[in-house]
Amino acid sequence: MGGVVKAFCKSCKYKQDNLSLGHGFDFTRGSLMPAYCESCDKLHLADIDKEENLCKVHKTALIFYHAEAALSENIVADSSFDIFEWKGSAIKKADYLCPKCKTFSMHFKDKGIDWD
Repeated sequence: MGGVVKAFCKSCKYKQDNLSLGHGFDFTRGSLMPAYCESCDKLHLADIDKEENLCKVHKTALIFYHAEAALSENIVADSSFDIFEWKGSAIKKADYLCPKCKTFSMHFKDKGIDWD
């Protein structure tokens, strides 16, 4: 089960497309959600079920966008506006910290691709 979203920044035009969240098609990648590395200029997908998620390049701890209030502003609390929900964790409609330009102008958008 899962879905596909994209991330895009209105300020610097950064984007990452086709981010497969939840379980992958083959269920071998874990429960993936978007995460931030303070040393990178892109976002990562990390397993929310793992105790520790490290950046593969910098070996620093990844911070989940859905779990860290400092990574978002202007959050829409109404769950009917959630972009993606998985195991009680949700990517909300909000302004997120862009890993490239470091402004709160990145958004997630559901691409309408879901699977069971």
